[in-house]
Amino acid sequence: MVFNLMGIKKLFIYTVLITLGLSSALPESVLAAKKKSCKQHLGSNKKSKKNKKRKSQKASQLKVPYSHYKKLNSKVLARLKKTKNKPSSIAKTLEFISSDFNKRGFLLSSYDVVYLEKIILNHFQSFSGSELSTIFIFYARIKFSPSPAVLKALMPRIEKTLHTFSAQSLVELYFNFAKLKIHPTDRFTSNWFKAIQDKNINKKDLVMATYAFALFGLLKDDRVEPFFRTVKHKFKHTNYADFPSFGLIANYYRYVLKEPNHYLSHFDKPIVVYASSKKSRLEERFSELLDLSNRDYQYEYVTQLGTSVDFFIPADNIIYQVDGPTHFILNTKNQPLQQRPKDIFMDEIHEALGYRVYRKPFYEIEEEYAKLQQK
Repeated sequence: MVFNLMGIKKLFIYTVLITLGLSSALPESVLAAKKKSCKQHLGSNKKSKKNKKRKSQKASQLKVPYSHYKKLNSKVLARLKKTKNKPSSIAKTLEFISSDFNKRGFLLSSYDVVYLEKIILNHFQSFSGSELSTIFIFYARIKFSPSPAVLKALMPRIEKTLHTFSAQSLVELYFNFAKLKIHPTDRFTSNWFKAIQDKNINKKDLVMATYAFALFGLLKDDRVEPFFRTVKHKFKHTNYADFPSFGLIANYYRYVLKEPNHYLSHFDKPIVVYASSKKSRLEERFSELLDLSNRDYQYEYVTQLGTSVDFFIPADNIIYQVDGPTHFILNTKNQPLQQRPKDIFMDEIHEALGYRVYRKPFYEIEEEYAKLQQK
């Protein structure tokens, strides 16, 4: 290896002169280059600070730490480019993204959802019934509420094509509406019942449909009665434990609505939820916060219905549920986070049983834990 000794000597001399504050002794060309590099460095610092500030503002508006997000990866973007604007390929790509989300956790930011919504809006007229259903499955899985623009475009399109939907697509569509708190009109619901009455419904479809009716408050609706008859007929010799949703609905009807339902009476048994042996990181942190209050508590307490709750304080009859990001529905308009309907449903049952129920969202626990660490 040959070293340029003269170059190294010059560099050493310039460094010493700058350190001693004798910059006037440097050649003008070197000073100009130094000033230029300093300006570029400061400019890039300002840019990165602005980007960080913008990201943190966006995250704080959503009340979700930005670390929970990740931009669409190159594989997904490449897959979207290959769709060549074919509705079937777009629907398959959305299904791929949402299944990937379920495997790995929070992967999409609101920016990504806006990007994907533009693709949906550009092709909504071409989607078939099953593809329209897939779009709402996508939203329900990633826990993002569709924007008003998407709902305005898709709802009339769905209503016109309801008769073309398969039984599975009809049920999945209605169930995901319930999960996302999208309340269809009464006319839409009537058309939905007409579309499904002649379809061959399997057991899974019945479970999902009945759960959706419960979340929409339709358990006493006359249009639901034929469904309950089918439930009683099809599930007469079935182990209720295979379908915990029915036990949940039956108990909701019994305790919250204060009225027994003879169609669901054989599902009134407790829903047995086995306690997990290991606490999550969030539960560990909440445990530490509870320890400071010097109150006795039980972790993974099982109620008289057999439902499992995160923390129970016997002295105060209080249930604490610890909620990570997947317990919330996000949106792209920076509105407050929404609790998922299943949690609200379960809370109503526990409150009807006499418990005081409190939910602790992850961002509150992280905030309180950070303050505890600073002390």
